[in-house]
Amino acid sequence: MDNKNTCTWTTISVTSYDRTTISVTSYDRTTISVTSYDRTTISVTSYDRTTISVTSYDRTTIPVTSYDRTTISVTSYDRTTISVTSYDRTTISVTSYDRTTISVTSYDGTTIPVTSYDRTTISVTSYDRTTISDYYISNFFDGTTIPVTSYDRTTISVTSYDRTTISVTSYDGTTISVTSYDRTTISVTSYDRTTISVTSYDRTTISVTSYDRTTISVTSYDRTTISVTSCDRTTIPVTSCDRTTISVTSYDRTTISVTSYDRTTISVTSYDRTTIPVTSYDRTTISVTSYDRTTISVTSYDRTTISVTSYDRTTISVTSCDRTIIPVTSYDRTTLPVTSYDMTTIYQISN
Repeated sequence: MDNKNTCTWTTISVTSYDRTTISVTSYDRTTISVTSYDRTTISVTSYDRTTISVTSYDRTTIPVTSYDRTTISVTSYDRTTISVTSYDRTTISVTSYDRTTISVTSYDGTTIPVTSYDRTTISVTSYDRTTISDYYISNFFDGTTIPVTSYDRTTISVTSYDRTTISVTSYDGTTISVTSYDRTTISVTSYDRTTISVTSYDRTTISVTSYDRTTISVTSYDRTTISVTSCDRTTIPVTSCDRTTISVTSYDRTTISVTSYDRTTISVTSYDRTTIPVTSYDRTTISVTSYDRTTISVTSYDRTTISVTSYDRTTISVTSCDRTIIPVTSYDRTTLPVTSYDMTTIYQISN
């Protein structure tokens, strides 16, 4: 039977050496096993309940396209480029070693487990109820870049270690869970009812931008920088520990809850009917600016500096304990604790 076009319960095993081009197309419950060595190009297309196992070595290019309940297992070594596109309830398992580029696109109920080692670039795009899991075995190590884009009720779980860059963009009812360790940069942008949970450890930079009824939960430890921008009815709970810088900007009926411990700098700017409860402990600097009917509640402990500026019918409640400095400036019918101008009620509790 011809190895290039096979039908009906066929097994295909292909091994190539030394600058070979392999094109394989299979239909109807076929198993394809491909092993290539030394600058080989492999093109595999499968239809209808096919299992594809591909192993490549030494500068190989592998484009794979699968349709209709296909299982794809790909392992690559040494500067390999893998491009995988799957449709209709496909399972893709990709493992790469040593400076590999992996591009994965999946549609309609696809599961993609991806494991990469040693300076790998992984680009994953998923559509329509796809689960992306890249933490199976050993996660990401050593200078990895992970850009992820998801659409339509996708769950993304990303865990990274050791100088990793993670860029996640999600649309339409997506859940994103990101955990990073050791000098990681995380950039997350979400649209339309997305849940984002981010936990970072050890000198991580987190940048989160969310739109349209998004819930963001951010927890950071040990010299982390967190920048959060939210628009349109967003909830942002943020907890930071150990010399963290938090910058939060919110627009349009946003609730921001910020708790910081141990020499944290918090900068909060809110617009348009925002509620901001802030609690800080242990030598924290808090700078808060609010506009247009905002409620700000600030509680600080242990040598904290709080700077609050409010405009246009803002309510600010500040409670401070233990050698705290609170400079407050308010304008236009604001309720404030310290210094006020223009028909303002002032109250302050200090110990």
